[in-house]
Amino acid sequence: MPEHAGLKALRLAISGVSQLVHHTDWSHDTEYEVWRLLQEDHGHWGQTGPAALEQPLERVRSWRRRVQHCWIVIDEETGRQRPIDIRSWLTLYAQWAVARRDAVTGMVDRLRKEMDTVERLAAAHRHPCDSWEFDPAVGEIRDLYNAGTVASVGKEDPAGEHMARHDPAAVRARIACDRMLLDDLLAEKHHVADDDAYTCPAATTVRDGGRNPYQQGLCDCGLDARTVRRVQLLALGYEDVDTATLRSGLWPTGA
Repeated sequence: MPEHAGLKALRLAISGVSQLVHHTDWSHDTEYEVWRLLQEDHGHWGQTGPAALEQPLERVRSWRRRVQHCWIVIDEETGRQRPIDIRSWLTLYAQWAVARRDAVTGMVDRLRKEMDTVERLAAAHRHPCDSWEFDPAVGEIRDLYNAGTVASVGKEDPAGEHMARHDPAAVRARIACDRMLLDDLLAEKHHVADDDAYTCPAATTVRDGGRNPYQQGLCDCGLDARTVRRVQLLALGYEDVDTATLRSGLWPTGA
């Protein structure tokens, strides 16, 4: 049976967003990520920002308005794109969004533990608050406060400068800054408008200072998506946080 012209155009428009971001016709979770972007203002997908996404998303919106009863998903059995009725799709999207938030919660826990580990290793040094400098003339890394030699490397060896820049004091300061960044991010609130009808559906009175009495559920103010992205970016700096799946989402394949 021939594909409906409107559905085909919608499918190609969604695929166009995937091609822009990941250089492939339909990357992992394309249907979910494009729908998320449609709900947000100034959203990102991977390294692709709002300016680059504006025209491809407008094409999707245009065909979405014409084909209001359907969305396009990947059929798990055939691996091919197929239409799905909008009610079923909204159920799938809600499940995906909840799973995504749960995954971020777990990542935050692992990230905090890794920060603790890195800080503990830095504090275990015999002079954990000391700063180092590298003397390339003799190839020595010296402790500024105790006037002792921490390590010896080859003369003019760039590894010496690298080690000096990552002395215990620098590591501990970086961990403290990362903790503050994480806490600041997690303290952000969902949008609460003067008119309750325009308040984010995910807002709660306890956390955000208001709620939408007409609609509760998924975030449409962009906070959840920003939280996911920024926690992912922060986690990439820590070796023991499993970020293999995150890298594919943050950097386009083939780029």
